[in-house]
Amino acid sequence: MIPDTDKAYIAGLFDGEGSIYFAKRPEKKKKHKGKGYRTSMSQRISMEITMTDQSVIRWVHEIVGCGTVVKKPRKGLRKDGTKYLMQYKWRCTFRDAYYVCCMIWPWSHTKLPKIQQIIEHYTQKAFKNNVISLEEYREIKKMFDKYIYEGLHFIMKWSGQINSWAWRRHAKILRTKQSKEMEELVRRQENFEYLEELKRKL
Repeated sequence: MIPDTDKAYIAGLFDGEGSIYFAKRPEKKKKHKGKGYRTSMSQRISMEITMTDQSVIRWVHEIVGCGTVVKKPRKGLRKDGTKYLMQYKWRCTFRDAYYVCCMIWPWSHTKLPKIQQIIEHYTQKAFKNNVISLEEYREIKKMFDKYIYEGLHFIMKWSGQINSWAWRRHAKILRTKQSKEMEELVRRQENFEYLEELKRKL
């Protein structure tokens, strides 16, 4: 589970350095059969963060677990004649963008309108085009998060008890084995001393 502090930090990165694209517009595409072009309505949904700090971009990619990271070189030179620093871009689209939006919306500010558009777009699909409010979606998400948290807590609790029982059982087996080995050693020592005593008497 991603900590809330990480989610809030990523939301801040989007507000300051990120961009979100949500649009439905006609686009010219090649025909499936034959020559020529056709015009169709296309949905475009994407999110990206571009920075010169590669470590931050890699961290975002690792935390959210989706999207891609690519280099984004900038052409030309600065006013002082030096080259621009290499930029790194993390980007995700469609369902991955929906997942990230659901994760960061409680902490978003400047990008909140676009985030709400993406969330409402997919929640309407999920509920078979029955329009629901974002507040209802938030309540449903809180409920599922609660069930997931309680389920993980139950598993961790019982796994800890099972591990504890297994270690106690293992320690008991080791103590029993050591006790038997010690008894066998003492018995052998006594037998050796008895034989030595008999040799001396003979």
